[in-house]
Amino acid sequence: ISIIFLTYYVTDNVNGALFAGLLSATAWFMPAFAVNWGKFPAISSLAVMPSVLAFWGFQLRKNLTNKTVFLICLVLLGGIALMHTRIIICVFLAVGSILISNKLLDTDELGFFQSLRLSLLYILSMLPVYQVIIDFYSGIPSVLAWIILLPFAFQTFPRLSLGVFFFTLGSWFIALVPPLVIANGPELIDRQFLEIMFYIPFSIMGGAGFVGLMKKLSSNAVARRLTAIFLSLFVTLVFLQGDSLLPDQCCVFFKQDDRIAFQWIQELTSQDALFLVSTINTDDKITGTDAGAWIQPLLDRNTNKIPYDINWNTKQELDEICHSSAEDVYIYMGAGQYSFNNSQLSMENWTEQVFTAGQTIIYRLTGCPR
Repeated sequence: ISIIFLTYYVTDNVNGALFAGLLSATAWFMPAFAVNWGKFPAISSLAVMPSVLAFWGFQLRKNLTNKTVFLICLVLLGGIALMHTRIIICVFLAVGSILISNKLLDTDELGFFQSLRLSLLYILSMLPVYQVIIDFYSGIPSVLAWIILLPFAFQTFPRLSLGVFFFTLGSWFIALVPPLVIANGPELIDRQFLEIMFYIPFSIMGGAGFVGLMKKLSSNAVARRLTAIFLSLFVTLVFLQGDSLLPDQCCVFFKQDDRIAFQWIQELTSQDALFLVSTINTDDKITGTDAGAWIQPLLDRNTNKIPYDINWNTKQELDEICHSSAEDVYIYMGAGQYSFNNSQLSMENWTEQVFTAGQTIIYRLTGCPR
């Protein structure tokens, strides 16, 4: 709905706005996939941002000097900033991109071949984020439809399309380049936020291209209707596959066996028990790899984060564990791809298997290895 609102503002065309909304809802895995990451503040702020920009455009265009309208606009910006502060960068990048494009272009329509060149340049500009496109925006029907519509977007709405071009370019530049220059520096836009937000410019460009194509077919009502129906059905094929509606297996940590294990932990372990849980280090960030990551927040038991590929035979690795003040030390092994190595743990004489449910196993340390 938010994409529909913004696209209608920038194209003044209901059909183009509805098609852009259809793209954002069904054409790519994002933003639905971000639910797997628990990125609810980011999803919420990005979902609302287009409607806030549209409201700004509608109101400030006519009431630029109206203090009440200006105050409402600031309140809306503050509201979405409270959802996720990175959205401020996106808002100012969007406004700046449109202002620059309006300065660079003073024409309302471009020639088709010039539009084709700009479309190719836009596609080439996304090469640095090709992996993002492959992972979350590469559904063949949607990509084909979007590429076909792209030149019509540049031809019919050159200033809008150039502004979206700058917005896309600026987004990945801000997200990817500063970390290469300043190690461990602040991330104005992180990679996951970037992966979620691309659905906004892609949907708007698709809606603008849809309007441009329909104008080209304005003299043939039958061809226009058939093309509109075909494109609408075509971009929903990714959605109809069902993948975007299901949790991704990479992120399903808590399963039925883990539910039973958590009940066992809650009923049969002391409040002072210590659980060793598996983690992985990616991009200098330590993250859990199975349901063990939820033991502390859900059951209020102490946990120590241990690399999933730890060599349990190495005494040096276990010295800190052995010298902990906890009397009861457990090792939680879930069913994740990067959980602890069960074959190694089961052979150690200083562990005792105290719980098992499917592939979820809990070991108790009976003594420190020698």
